[in-house]
Amino acid sequence: LLLGASAASMAATNTVGSHQQRVALSVTSGTCNVTWPTDVSFTVSSADTGVSHGAAIGNTQEAGSFVLTGCPASTAMKFSVRAANTAQGNPYQGVFTAASGNTVSNIAYMLSSRENFSVQWDLSGKEGNLGTTDTNGDLTVGPVYAKVIKRGGGTVTPGELSSVVTYTISYD
Repeated sequence: LLLGASAASMAATNTVGSHQQRVALSVTSGTCNVTWPTDVSFTVSSADTGVSHGAAIGNTQEAGSFVLTGCPASTAMKFSVRAANTAQGNPYQGVFTAASGNTVSNIAYMLSSRENFSVQWDLSGKEGNLGTTDTNGDLTVGPVYAKVIKRGGGTVTPGELSSVVTYTISYD
């Protein structure tokens, strides 16, 4: 049998089946746009800090959400949270710095995506799963919650305390 180009190009008389294949392309702007959680500020009296170790001080605050737009579609996103200082032996508690530059270890803060803090965020920079973008490259995660808790005994000396948290979002 010799099948030349002319024989192979002839139309078949008995079709076995047909199939359509979709070929897609997602073109993004090249950058993800991120709206980050907002700053939070707590005001408590020194007397309020005389509670027992681990007790909440003041009210839990909502700090906004992560809103990603224009990112690669259907992509698993990772995130990490790094506090400037964490409590010794506890990466889930960030500690404050006084205006003097000294770390204040008997009061701390915690972050979570759940208002009841059943899941506490590791503040040591450990990478976790943020979620997967939709077919448009969008993802909203939140809100983010923050609370202040007591560590150890005694009251906290009055003054301005602060900390910085660095969020990083990435994908493979």
